[in-house]
Amino acid sequence: MDGLERLLLERYSTSSTGHYHPNYNKHKVHLCRYADDFIITADCKEVLEDVKRVVEEFMKKRGLKLSEEKTATTNINDGFDFLGWNFRKFKGKLLIQPSTKSKKKITKKLSQTVRYYRESKQELLIVKLNQITKGWAEYHHCVCAKSTFALIDHRLWEMLWKWAKRRHPQKCNKWVKNRYWHPKCGRQWSFRTDTIVLYQMMCR
Repeated sequence: MDGLERLLLERYSTSSTGHYHPNYNKHKVHLCRYADDFIITADCKEVLEDVKRVVEEFMKKRGLKLSEEKTATTNINDGFDFLGWNFRKFKGKLLIQPSTKSKKKITKKLSQTVRYYRESKQELLIVKLNQITKGWAEYHHCVCAKSTFALIDHRLWEMLWKWAKRRHPQKCNKWVKNRYWHPKCGRQWSFRTDTIVLYQMMCR
């Protein structure tokens, strides 16, 4: 895919005199690429249709083609997903948030982990969950993710509460809470032991 950005610049950064100029981009055609995933912006749908033809020709020479399933043209006000994030303009402001697909994926992974370690010690479960939540939070912490972190934290709490209640069906809620959740740094519901604490994304 190397060379595509240069091709687009040469085609769409040409002044009225017919000369290439890197600072002249009338239709705001820009490429953002990560490996084989990329997005291309333009100021109108017609230009993007032309861009698509250019990209298809570029890829065809290299034995490649666009994925019909993943390729789409959308307005920035409607939003689009890219690399696990959703990009959308709202009242003139660009908002970048974790995508719905990404949230569903992390929720499913956490649920599977809690179920898999349903008979394990609390310490082991915390270690496994921390490996998932820390990595996911580090990836998304640079975008608007505060509400998402709070949502995932709540979903995880519900999973852990069911996990704890299942282990002690005859015990009351207060006993279960005191057995697995302990105060820490002002938090009354911190899923922890004396040696290890569950990482909470909403604290970022």
